[in-house]
Amino acid sequence: GIGVLASAGLRKWLVGRAVKIIPTRLSDLARRSSLRDRVLHMPISRIITLVLASFVTLGFTFVRLYLLFIATGVKIDIGPYMAMIAIVSLVSVVSVAGIGTRDAVMIAIMTQLAATGQMTDLTGRPISGAKAEVLALGISTLFLILSLVNVLLGFVVSLRYPLAEALLSTKRPE
Repeated sequence: GIGVLASAGLRKWLVGRAVKIIPTRLSDLARRSSLRDRVLHMPISRIITLVLASFVTLGFTFVRLYLLFIATGVKIDIGPYMAMIAIVSLVSVVSVAGIGTRDAVMIAIMTQLAATGQMTDLTGRPISGAKAEVLALGISTLFLILSLVNVLLGFVVSLRYPLAEALLSTKRPE
């Protein structure tokens, strides 16, 4: 996504292709929009910084979610944990804030992990399937709350530093 936004040529090519497949009414609206003559330019150093920052925040997210498991008394192997979080992230885009889809996937995966012994309580005792379901719903709810806090903080920061003023302009930065 960042590569498409950063490359003016790639954006023009993509928009040129999209205009051919979207309805005429929508393409006319896009041509008349107030952003038509604006330039989005990001230097490569900023793109690299954003990509690195994304990986750092992804690492923080993995740690925060793992701490949720520990706080609820669950010990889970790191491999299945990372796989579960990756799958949950992919299916969460299907619904609003991942509600429902994240819960269902976490229940399915955590009951399977409990059945195979890859998820235990902190003392090493196995977790039953019913307890794994309850834990999955609880951790999923905590995950939702963390996500909402992130959105709220991002909204507050965006009020102070509007993205439109920083990225959309009629001239290229020096």
